[in-house]
Amino acid sequence: MYRPGRGFVLFTPLVQMWGLIAYLWQPPATPVSPRGRVLLRVAAGGIALVAVAAGALFASATFQEHDPWARFVTAALTFGLFGLPSSIVAIVIGAILVHAHASTDVTHSVAAALLAVTYFGQWLLLAGALLRRSRF
Repeated sequence: MYRPGRGFVLFTPLVQMWGLIAYLWQPPATPVSPRGRVLLRVAAGGIALVAVAAGALFASATFQEHDPWARFVTAALTFGLFGLPSSIVAIVIGAILVHAHASTDVTHSVAAALLAVTYFGQWLLLAGALLRRSRF
């Protein structure tokens, strides 16, 4: 995300997304209307359905690759792009492993798996937070 005077700040969207999840996880200050409950539940179901369906497609494309580099690139282009902003954490962990002189194949495999975990974690926790908010 570009911020005037500060340049590109990668972690601002990450904090905003997880701040939204944390906000939605808390009980609301006023009760949610019946119409609001229905909308929150439909949104949670839609997010979960799309995330799982796309994640299954991404996983089949990513983990059918035999080369660790190809697996990482496929994971970055699928889980990484659609899992933003949380996928930044997986990429940073992969970069730390590279600088720690870990095996390149291990680093690519770990980063691909972390991209999948952050993708599912982010979207399913958002759906769970919406569902939880609809129960109050």
